Amino acid sequence: MTRWGHVDQLTGCRHLVELAQRLPRLASSTRYDCRLPRLGLQSKISTRTPDFMVLTISFIKPVTVNLEQLHPDFCLTIQELVVFLNAAAYFRHLHAKLCDFNQSDFEVEVCRFENLSVLKPDCVYIVGDLNINNGDEELVQKLEKVEIIFGSLVIQNTLLKNLDFFGNLRKIANFNETAPIIKIVNNENLRKIELPKMDGSISKGYSVAIIEGTEVFESTQSCMIFQFHTRTNVSYNGGNCSEFLEQKEFHFDYRAFRIIQ
Repeated sequence: MTRWGHVDQLTGCRHLVELAQRLPRLASSTRYDCRLPRLGLQSKISTRTPDFMVLTISFIKPVTVNLEQLHPDFCLTIQELVVFLNAAAYFRHLHAKLCDFNQSDFEVEVCRFENLSVLKPDCVYIVGDLNINNGDEELVQKLEKVEIIFGSLVIQNTLLKNLDFFGNLRKIANFNETAPIIKIVNNENLRKIELPKMDGSISKGYSVAIIEGTEVFESTQSCMIFQFHTRTNVSYNGGNCSEFLEQKEFHFDYRAFRIIQ
């Protein structure tokens, strides 16, 4: 079971009301340390008092969360993780695991990932490392409704040309500290990896996306945009976005004897 009852103090007031109202188990915390001198806020406010419910400093973001030195059985529910993801939370430490769940607790379809061949076509949340491999190209349309992946995303050895089937993917929460959040390698036809709705991720380990391939990013800017929206550190062909060398196409114009870039 999750052990929020052992939390004695939470420091910081970022999105205080938004988070507390969506995480009922935080009501057992004895106090919030809300001392923000620059805003003239010095007091410690109990979560059990009416004053707590009217306190809002929602313009300070993102939320910074530190979960460490907790009971071995401590876990986060999917519902709690969705709150943190939607609040654009940054985890300094994430010493926790994902709680088990029942589909009956959700209005949307939550699927445990085994492989694409047995995956339901209407999954909104996927729990487990999502692997797309050679031979899965005809099955990726099953992922069109997926919004959140609670695991890592691996796409390798495929003939995919784009990731348009991930048109609704917006968040990834990776609990495997030994795996990158995103790994896209050895996809020789892949030329477009934009994730139009992607807006943040949470990682138990190092927040990295490993991307390999030719012309996967058309420019330094496109690499930086991918890095920003996935909230990862992109490793592109062994380098990073700032080291990206744009390949310029040269055309010789015999009429003007000039190089056009």
